[in-house]
Amino acid sequence: MSDASAKSNHYSGRFNFAIDEKRRTQVPSKWRSEDPEAEYMVVLWQHPVGQCLRVLDRDGREKLERRFEEMPKDDPHRDALRRRYGGDSELVKLHSGRITLPSWLAEEAGLKAEATLVGVFNCFEIWNPELFEKSRTIDFEATRNFVLSI
Repeated sequence: MSDASAKSNHYSGRFNFAIDEKRRTQVPSKWRSEDPEAEYMVVLWQHPVGQCLRVLDRDGREKLERRFEEMPKDDPHRDALRRRYGGDSELVKLHSGRITLPSWLAEEAGLKAEATLVGVFNCFEIWNPELFEKSRTIDFEATRNFVLSI
């Protein structure tokens, strides 16, 4: 494993990009792995306003898998979570700084001509821009008391 592939990204910021006819959208250069063979896990992610795509790099994917494996084998949620996130995801690579969104995931998340990419520190999300704006209102209300306490 090269040092580049071991690099863990920090994802912050918000970006709006077009989605082309092949369902490709740009990924900010500061979010891209230096390893051209790096794979990203694209997961259908639920939010109160709808669904988005959460994108995990290798470190994020391994952390998620470890959490599922550490759950007690008799926990009824363990296998359901593994099926949910294993079945509602795909591994993709970036090509020329762009990510190709799997068609069924893009459809489920309502992604058509434009995307809003949002950093979530250890991963990033790809949103339908209108849904993202709605999510901001809900997120603001949900975090107001926490923010005021720091």
